[in-house]
Amino acid sequence: FHQDAVRQMRLEEEVRQAEEHGRQRDMQTESMSDITKINVEEIAHSGAAYQGVRIPGKGIGMVATRDIKYGELLLEERPLVKQSFQSQLMSRIRGKDGDLRSQFDCLSIADQNRVMNLHDATSEAKTLQGIFCTNCLGQGAKSTDTVLCFETSFFNHSCRPNVDHTWADPFKRTYAVRDIKKGEELCISYLGDVSFQPRANRRKALEKYDFDCSCEICSLTGNELVRIEKALAKYQRLDDQIMSVGCYDQRRGLQMVDEALALIKKDFFPNGMPTQTHR
Repeated sequence: FHQDAVRQMRLEEEVRQAEEHGRQRDMQTESMSDITKINVEEIAHSGAAYQGVRIPGKGIGMVATRDIKYGELLLEERPLVKQSFQSQLMSRIRGKDGDLRSQFDCLSIADQNRVMNLHDATSEAKTLQGIFCTNCLGQGAKSTDTVLCFETSFFNHSCRPNVDHTWADPFKRTYAVRDIKKGEELCISYLGDVSFQPRANRRKALEKYDFDCSCEICSLTGNELVRIEKALAKYQRLDDQIMSVGCYDQRRGLQMVDEALALIKKDFFPNGMPTQTHR
């Protein structure tokens, strides 16, 4: 009887401690959501070639403070948190933060503040998982992991991006993919493999971010819209066929690669193709 009573007391104490930890975590999350919004001046680090500014209809974005050359490294940033594809999938299914919460709890208050200031396009009530899903980027071309970097999160989207990002362990690096003039907004693409598909496909892929793209490509009308839609449709057909054709006819496969790149180079990469482009 004595041993049963001791076990019961221990079980009750463990439950009490778990409930207390949960209350503290909820209070911390609530306090993070009620904090004063970060000033735009706090976003870009000292000496950056850009600054954070408020852009009508877009919130905060990055704008060049000087001319920027093609290939120039603009930002090198360590992720605040990261998540594997499997972990992110299970978090969405279960509706819980999982290992994302444990990483968040280990951050400094200042970094927790930064994370909770980021946009959540998945819900009116901010959640840690929603913030991560809205702002995460691929860790690299050979990884299915995703990372959340505070400053990088303020680069808005364009279907004709002028900057791109890559992974150089342990940093997310952002660099210019064409010459950029002072005063231009710096934009990445959120679309990955969908970037060079027709406008209807791009709009569909952007629905999860809860905005309608009005970049210079999406705003085209008339003959220019028809021309670029035809070029993107042809690019997509070539892209779909390159691997299958190249397996038995390498020469034709390489020719198709050249044809596909020529279709998008003029409109998307006037200074030359970037070495890596992936989300």
